[in-house]
Amino acid sequence: MLNLPDESISHRFDDDNPLVWPILSLLNSQDEPWKVHHLVTALREQAILPEFVGEPNQVLFKANFLVMNALFQLQQFVLPTQRLSVSSLHIALSDVKGDELALVGDDKNALADYYLDWRHFDAEEDEITELLTSFWLRYQQAFVTTTTGLARDKALAVFELDADTAPRLICKRWRELALRWHPDREGGDSAQFRLVCQAWQVLKP
Repeated sequence: MLNLPDESISHRFDDDNPLVWPILSLLNSQDEPWKVHHLVTALREQAILPEFVGEPNQVLFKANFLVMNALFQLQQFVLPTQRLSVSSLHIALSDVKGDELALVGDDKNALADYYLDWRHFDAEEDEITELLTSFWLRYQQAFVTTTTGLARDKALAVFELDADTAPRLICKRWRELALRWHPDREGGDSAQFRLVCQAWQVLKP
């Protein structure tokens, strides 16, 4: 267990697992439920999830942790119009009908609390930062196709935000835009999603 300052890793990295977006694509790519180890394999085939070095059990745990962390983040992002069921052997995304909206609650549980807390990843803060940054580079290479940066004023224009916008509002806007334009969602647009991803790389706190 890490000795953490008051501003814990679990809060600081709560919105910053870019595996959310390739996982959303995978969930939409088939009707059958997924299993965690199948998602891990698919992400490695896309060269997005790195190959860890170490004891086999530790390598397996870290890969599974990163995927589960992303799944539980995504579970909250897609509410209230979709529901994401998450367990190690059954991962499925389903639409919520209009008459079911009032019944959709917060699916967070002890398992979600565990995987959303980066202290359980057993890594130093700098290691987690480097890991998440590497995810973005891999994801950009696989999907965004260009890592050309935007100027900050251009990135703010993409997000339709002012220069003095608070970091938490930037994160909130990122989730809204990423979900709106993700190409695997109804009304999504690949080009706009790429632009939003590039802007996020400039603006993320």
